[in-house]
Amino acid sequence: MIINSFKGIHNTVSNRSIPENGLSDAVDVDLTDSGDVLARSGYTLLASRSYSAGYSTQDRRGYGVSNGVLGEITADGVFIPLADSTATDFDEYGNVLFTNDGLRVDNGIVTDLYVPSPEIPLVMRVIPGNLPKGRYSATYCYRVPNGLMGGSAPISTIELTDDHSGLAIDPPETVAGYDFEVFVTDTNGTVFYDNHNVMLPPAHVLWLS
Repeated sequence: MIINSFKGIHNTVSNRSIPENGLSDAVDVDLTDSGDVLARSGYTLLASRSYSAGYSTQDRRGYGVSNGVLGEITADGVFIPLADSTATDFDEYGNVLFTNDGLRVDNGIVTDLYVPSPEIPLVMRVIPGNLPKGRYSATYCYRVPNGLMGGSAPISTIELTDDHSGLAIDPPETVAGYDFEVFVTDTNGTVFYDNHNVMLPPAHVLWLS
């Protein structure tokens, strides 16, 4: 089709009022100087897949979550599964991708950083000793062999009413695959210290039974 002396788009008049060499609409076409009507270049669908989340890194790697699986999306649209994931948000640091469900992706290698948080508080008991009277609090976190820790358990608090008492903390229930780290405050304190570095005088009694 060739249009000589193009008269423009006329979309506010009836079709009968459009002049010769005019158009009512022109969708996805280009008009050349010679009057040729050419279809514009479009896009080719590489792959059809439903995604619930996606991210493109600074080094131009594409990632997406599809049907509960995190995968890398190649330049030609191929989805390469990496790990089960419920991620809805992403961040990156130094070309390493982090997801909000605890995954770390570095060059296609996925590390699960998720460590659960305990739901059961510690059991604290009064025993004979010489801790100053006052309030003491304790909590704990699960820990994996590489040192990563999750969130803390609900805080336990106990009140010593005299200066002739000590404090015993029963070990929490163990969970397969995780160790634990206990944190305690000093007398009437609000800062938690690990049980190896608690800020209490050495003569005082503080132990895990």
